[in-house]
Amino acid sequence: MRHPSLYQVGGLALVAGGILLGVGIVLHAPQPQTLAAFAALPRGTWMVSHWAIALGSLLTLGGSIALIRHFAGASGEGWAALGLGGVLLGSVGFVIIVAPEIAAFPMLAGMDGGVVAEHSFAAINMGLMGQVAVAGPLFWLGIGGLAFALLSDAAWPRGLAYAGLAIAAVELVAGFAVQNFTVSRVLTLIGGLWIAALGWTMMRVGRSAPAAAPAVGTGASR
Repeated sequence: MRHPSLYQVGGLALVAGGILLGVGIVLHAPQPQTLAAFAALPRGTWMVSHWAIALGSLLTLGGSIALIRHFAGASGEGWAALGLGGVLLGSVGFVIIVAPEIAAFPMLAGMDGGVVAEHSFAAINMGLMGQVAVAGPLFWLGIGGLAFALLSDAAWPRGLAYAGLAIAAVELVAGFAVQNFTVSRVLTLIGGLWIAALGWTMMRVGRSAPAAAPAVGTGASR
């Protein structure tokens, strides 16, 4: 059994990360296709949305690192490690995506228009959409791996694990087949709520499991 702080801090990170990801995607406006369309959006809501996604990605990654330590040496360790790889790549991808939307887009909007600014916006936007098409599936593949790991341990509710597998599968299919932004936003919100539920369960698992034995000093016996 790991130290209780692993479950409390890691679980809280997953709760906060899942909620922030959900809030960020709910507040996210449909992606503007022109610089003029971006300039017309409420700047405050845009910033809150993208910072929520960035922080949610960080916290979800940190919580996932704590989670896989629970499976060290157990039968679910392989799935947990695979899941962490997906969450890591997806979360880093999300941060890379929102960074230019937070900084570069407002800078271009302040350049008083012009062909150069418009073309720059279009080029950045196209690159970001390509990154979304890769980061999203990798992230949800990672969530699916973590859900598989939960199935190997009786301490975790099987319903939570099966729900995670179902959500990961739906998110993957939707990423390639669903073009409606509202539907994608609702599905991502559901996924964020599952991550929060995983974190809440992780804190409960930490409270119900026996505490780790204290380390024995090297000079206590011969």
